[in-house]
Amino acid sequence: MNEYIFDSYKNSMKDLRFSENQKEILIQKLGEAVNEKNGGRMRAKLNIKKIVALTAACICVLGGTAFAAGKAVMVVSGNDYFSRTSDFGKLIELEEKVGINAPAVETFSNGYSFDIMEIENCQTQDEEGNAIDKYKELFINYTREGDPHIYVGMNPVINNGHLTEDSPDATRANETRKVDGVNIYYSYDEYLFLPVSKDSNPTEEEMKREEEDDHFFISYGSDERETSFSSNIVFEMDNVIYVMGTFDNAITSDELMDMAEEIIKSR
Repeated sequence: MNEYIFDSYKNSMKDLRFSENQKEILIQKLGEAVNEKNGGRMRAKLNIKKIVALTAACICVLGGTAFAAGKAVMVVSGNDYFSRTSDFGKLIELEEKVGINAPAVETFSNGYSFDIMEIENCQTQDEEGNAIDKYKELFINYTREGDPHIYVGMNPVINNGHLTEDSPDATRANETRKVDGVNIYYSYDEYLFLPVSKDSNPTEEEMKREEEDDHFFISYGSDERETSFSSNIVFEMDNVIYVMGTFDNAITSDELMDMAEEIIKSR
């Protein structure tokens, strides 16, 4: 990565509550991931968007819980490549490895069907990089012909960080729905993706909007300046946090919440 890439990532993270040492480590890891050509988790632009969305959701979910609890200031994660499978029948096996009982749907009524699933190894860390909590997340990808994929991430509640009506995801939600006592929070977010170069910078208006608009984010790593829209769902069921999302998908909020409802009613 050249100096402009480093500077861009540093600027994009200036408001995150990471230590300087952790920022440098994250910048290095991002650079390694972006430069991977084959087999890497960021090899496709859509995967980059998925990671950005999941990270944003993770920060929101943990913002009032693990981070505020005192010591944990960041979450790091990595794929367990050997866990990846296209066999939905291995769901129970992966659930046991993650330590959750998380009902999942193989085929939704709207035609989205199971593609692959895998485990992510995660941990919260303090400012010095020391591990506070280690946990695993189950990630499932769904596809439908002609439409963008939809991902579902599931991880156990940590540090008693339950999703409540006062949590960031709840207070910023565009729409909500309650199903069998479970609150579903839907948000529609706009992401401005910028190339990592000296000539690609957000305008003053865009920077101001990011500060004031809970549904507008600026990120780096695309081949060109582009705007994408993320539809995402967050809910908690039986001590498991579910994050469901998709990019640049014409799916309505009702249809996405219907999918969440199908998961809830499948337990």
